[in-house]
Amino acid sequence: MLILLINVFSVWNFLGGLQCDPDEDVVKIQIFKSYDQIHSGMDLKIALRVEILGTWHINSNVPAEDFLVATNVDIPYESSFSFSEFKYPEALSLFLEFSERPVSVFEGEIFIGGVIPIPEDIALGKNTIPLQFTYQACNDQSCLPPKTIEKEIIITVVDKETSIQEINTKIFAKLAMEASPKL
Repeated sequence: MLILLINVFSVWNFLGGLQCDPDEDVVKIQIFKSYDQIHSGMDLKIALRVEILGTWHINSNVPAEDFLVATNVDIPYESSFSFSEFKYPEALSLFLEFSERPVSVFEGEIFIGGVIPIPEDIALGKNTIPLQFTYQACNDQSCLPPKTIEKEIIITVVDKETSIQEINTKIFAKLAMEASPKL
């Protein structure tokens, strides 16, 4: 019985049940798009600026342990939009108290980028692209439950005679938009 209680306590502690509030907002995201407005048939680049607060980190998009939840950016299936390219930053490899081998994580400020092809038959005017950012935040002793933040990207599709402007060029210069695996 004592061993069972110790195991339950260890799992609870690992999940952060005794060490932190699961509703604590330890990750903040901001979304940037590459054009002020866009034409149908073009590619829209998006960038997520992810700020991981304090002593927290989030698992990378390819965590080193099966029980850890990967960071993922996704467009829900019911949307008519999808990613054609994706770029996560290089992860850090850290030894933490709860793991026997290094874990693959992001910490501090990172940028995640993607390319969304705008369909040729999209309606002119305002359109909404739904976005989901899923992550699991941990510190060196415990992890919070996985969390998904839902955001929307509002784009304005204009006719091909209307001029458009590239915006947020300094943000996109930080991202080499070559395709990387999206797991």
